[in-house]
Amino acid sequence: MRILPSLALIGLAFAEDGLSGWLRYAPSPSSVSWPYIPHNIVVLNTTKTSPVYTAGQELQRGIQSILGQDCHVSSDSTHESIIVGTLDAYVNAHGNLSQTVNLKEDGFWLSTEGSTVQILGQNERGALYGAFEYLSMLAQGNFSSVAYASNPDAPIRWVNQWDNLDGSIERGFGGASIFFANGSIVDDLTRVAEYARLLASVGINAIVVNNVNANSTILTPDNINGLGRIADAMRPYGIQIGLSLYFASPTQGIKGQVNLTTFDPLDAEVVTWWTNVTSQIYDVVPDMAGYLVKANSEGQPGPITYNRTLAEGANLFAKAVQPYGGIVMFRAFVYNQLNESDWKADRANAAVDFFKPLDGEFDDNVVVQIKYGPIDFQVREPASPLFANLRKTSMAVELQVSQEYLGQQTHLVYLPPLWETVLGFDMRVDNETSLVRDILAGRTFGSSLGGYAAVVNVGTNQTWLGSHLSMANFYAYGKLAWDPTQDTTKIHEEWTRLTFGLDQNVVDTITQMAVESWPAYENYSGNLGIQTLTDILYTHFGPNPQSQDNNGWGQWTRADHDNIGMDRTVSNGTGFSGTYQPQIAAMYENISTTPDNLHLWFHHVPYTQTLKSGKTVIQHFYDAHYAGAETAQTFAARWQSLQGKIDDQRFNEQLYRLQYQAGHSIVWRDAIVDFYHNISGIADDYNRAGNHPWRIEAEDMDLNGYKIYTVNPFETASNHHAVITSSNSTVGSISTTLSFPSGKYNIGVNFYDLYGGKSRFEIRVGNMTVGMWKGDSEDYLGHTPSIYLDGHSARRITFGDVDVREGDFLEIVASSSRSTHLSSTMTADPYCEHLASPNPWVLGLSVQLVIGILVSYIPQHVKIIRHGTSAGLSPWWVLLGTISSIAALANILVLPASQHDMACCREISGTACGAALLGVVQIGVQWVCFMTIMVLFLVFFPRDAFAQTPPEHLSPDTPRKRDAVIVGVVSLVSLLTVGLISTIFLFRLPSHLLSWANFLGILAAILSSVQYIPQLYTTWKVKQVLSLSIATMVIQVPGAFLFAFSLWLRVGWEGWSTWFVYCVTGVLQGALLVMAITFYKKEKDGQAGEHEATETDPLLEQSGSHN
Repeated sequence: MRILPSLALIGLAFAEDGLSGWLRYAPSPSSVSWPYIPHNIVVLNTTKTSPVYTAGQELQRGIQSILGQDCHVSSDSTHESIIVGTLDAYVNAHGNLSQTVNLKEDGFWLSTEGSTVQILGQNERGALYGAFEYLSMLAQGNFSSVAYASNPDAPIRWVNQWDNLDGSIERGFGGASIFFANGSIVDDLTRVAEYARLLASVGINAIVVNNVNANSTILTPDNINGLGRIADAMRPYGIQIGLSLYFASPTQGIKGQVNLTTFDPLDAEVVTWWTNVTSQIYDVVPDMAGYLVKANSEGQPGPITYNRTLAEGANLFAKAVQPYGGIVMFRAFVYNQLNESDWKADRANAAVDFFKPLDGEFDDNVVVQIKYGPIDFQVREPASPLFANLRKTSMAVELQVSQEYLGQQTHLVYLPPLWETVLGFDMRVDNETSLVRDILAGRTFGSSLGGYAAVVNVGTNQTWLGSHLSMANFYAYGKLAWDPTQDTTKIHEEWTRLTFGLDQNVVDTITQMAVESWPAYENYSGNLGIQTLTDILYTHFGPNPQSQDNNGWGQWTRADHDNIGMDRTVSNGTGFSGTYQPQIAAMYENISTTPDNLHLWFHHVPYTQTLKSGKTVIQHFYDAHYAGAETAQTFAARWQSLQGKIDDQRFNEQLYRLQYQAGHSIVWRDAIVDFYHNISGIADDYNRAGNHPWRIEAEDMDLNGYKIYTVNPFETASNHHAVITSSNSTVGSISTTLSFPSGKYNIGVNFYDLYGGKSRFEIRVGNMTVGMWKGDSEDYLGHTPSIYLDGHSARRITFGDVDVREGDFLEIVASSSRSTHLSSTMTADPYCEHLASPNPWVLGLSVQLVIGILVSYIPQHVKIIRHGTSAGLSPWWVLLGTISSIAALANILVLPASQHDMACCREISGTACGAALLGVVQIGVQWVCFMTIMVLFLVFFPRDAFAQTPPEHLSPDTPRKRDAVIVGVVSLVSLLTVGLISTIFLFRLPSHLLSWANFLGILAAILSSVQYIPQLYTTWKVKQVLSLSIATMVIQVPGAFLFAFSLWLRVGWEGWSTWFVYCVTGVLQGALLVMAITFYKKEKDGQAGEHEATETDPLLEQSGSHN
């Protein structure tokens, strides 16, 4: 047997710094057992540049690391082996498989059945994909027996890097380029090979290595040779490289190339120039994937310069690469500067305007690369209508893993749920199902090319993207490009297991944070389809809603004092809605059928416009921004609950970012709320906008070495002002005497962290140092920095559980080699700040409900006691109502929101605390009242009736002593069980607390809905009111609807599942009330029937008998 040299186990001894990404191959926990894994790996191609050879080395490396098992890699078949190679090579060596396997290009067959593991690819790249799939199973503790074929949904699964030759990366937030420096290709390509490994592990097959805003000097002979070295480093992993081109390159005087005076795509010299350059590249990189071209967009030259069409420009390159099997990805991101005063002008129309007339004119190896939405990687956009308008042209969607507009890897934002809104969107071509993912795969229009491209922008940072948690977007992109029907939550769970281990609490906590992150970011950065309200003119990072309008870039909101939103209707606006297929166009044209989350994308409306949720547009803005920031506040605390379960380095690095996000989300919240409150002049129903009773403005404090500065944009500073040191060398301080009630507080400080300086701060309360920090985020965060006081440099740092006494002296001291800047000091938790100012109308209604609940039950209690019997009460009504009230009480007590409300009571006034906890009090009073009914039911159970009636004369449905015992025992057991489980979740399983609370809420709702059914039946059979209280029902029936209305005020139509149950309860109780009044009147009028029913009358008629 010939043994091949094994691959050194590179990196396995390194610290957990994120470099391995999801390919850590962490040792399997001792608690996990596994079946026999073969010790021999047979590779069916021993060429070291072959992906099959790489697969064998990867299997050896992974199995040794995961299972501690050494494997021999050979080219000879042995019994009980892991065989990896192409399907054709396997058939040649071993004969046909026992079953038919259908594989498409890059697909693979994986079988772990029996003593031999088969990993067979349609091509060599597919075999490597299969090997990574197998290792992923092992790394996740999945040792199940499987046998299946896996095929990619589309042939194009590319990534784009926006790397510049000087080593910078446009919209890159993870360090410098791993490909380029100082105008050429770097010497050490170790990281390039490691990147190729990550790409192959998720099914990516090609990469464009340079920026779409290309530099023509990439085409010098030296750089072309350098591209050959990059291709050599990535080829063993099956990754082909592609190249972005500068359209006017022939005229740029490139060293080593002929210089022309034109770049006209139809000029014969230009055609020859590109043919020769392409030949030079393929001589060095014979498997080059092709070209990526950006033309006539954002100042880039292109064919339109010479009055040629975009198709003619694309075909110039397509013809050059066609002999080598290459393709051209031609970006549809083409638009012109616009005049905002033109009501019909709309950048969203550009892609369809430019490309639809050219459908069918592109060569077969041209793929139009289309951004997922019509504008530019916004937090929410409708799917680009161009996907439905190119029936004769291959298409690929362009996604962005790099979070250009979405927090730049300093904010946790899990993007695949956003991508799903596009990939799963039905374009309704010819009124038939036409999902975007089917269009990309060629199933809708019959294209043989198509697929996916994503701007990833990894860098030299050890975490690749700058943030450990952002790597989930990279991983998920590959998985969705392979199979876009996969569940994005399950993808994240898989990534978490591979990245952070198998602890279920870790998996659940991180995944739940991720799932909540995009909705939270959308809420605090821009919602209702208004786009991300960031600074589109500068960094694309922090808040600056003013920058959207009054320029030619076309990302307008058209916000004024009365209205907001783009009118994109055909009837009165830009006509954009009409670029969709008829069914979709009709949906977006009509404001009543346009989804709320795209309301302002398609319609220009008053701030007072009512949404489907029942809220006005402006109130939705206020509520959403507070809700989003509130969610972001929870991420750091949830991450901290995992301390000890994640290595210290990655734990601390990610904690820093989550704490930054917690502060910056409040910067976002306050800026957007303040801006639209200011421009609309409409008050917030909850009195939060412009009202910060727990905030101390820096300019109102005693200043020493500081001066007041007016900030622009105004909304990025609390009260529109900050204080700055008088000079760069000044040591300054601001101070004040605190007048807040004594207690524990979270103290948050808003300050500006400008690029180029590292101010030092110290905060003291009562002569005690509370905390110290530096303005040094550029050392830890990769977002685009700012040299101005604005929403990008604005930060917030919080110190928790600070003991504050009324009259304490608060002082912040700052020193630096350059100016320091402070905006405001917060002396309350931001959520508690909202609770500190309860809405009087809602407060009054809630107090009345508490009183109403208590008053409504008293007649029922009194009637049972006064009559000395609980006859007429169905034991099942009592039991269901008791369990329902127990579940409802436990639900409200363990809800994270309630926990937060209770914690806030340390920091807000007694009145505000009482208002905050009124929801808990309501449920608590209801529980006490119904538990009292249960106790009275048992105490006054009608025993005499049973003593006077022989058992054989009792109906099976007549309540017996055993029924009373069952009610009592089950109620007690339920109370103890729910209490015990809730305690366990509170203290041992906090990450699952919300799931438990949701279960309790659903249980309470179901039981509350059905509990009156047995009572209706009982009352109907006995035909008497007996111990039922009509007075109680007279109060509770309208009370149920009033309570439902109070809940509706809080959650709107979207929260129908919360309040609808009370409507159902009100209807059933109302029916019982009508029935009770009817029987009561008959009894009073002497019309009760042929005989007077008693508690011992049969409640069910015997079969065949009649009254």
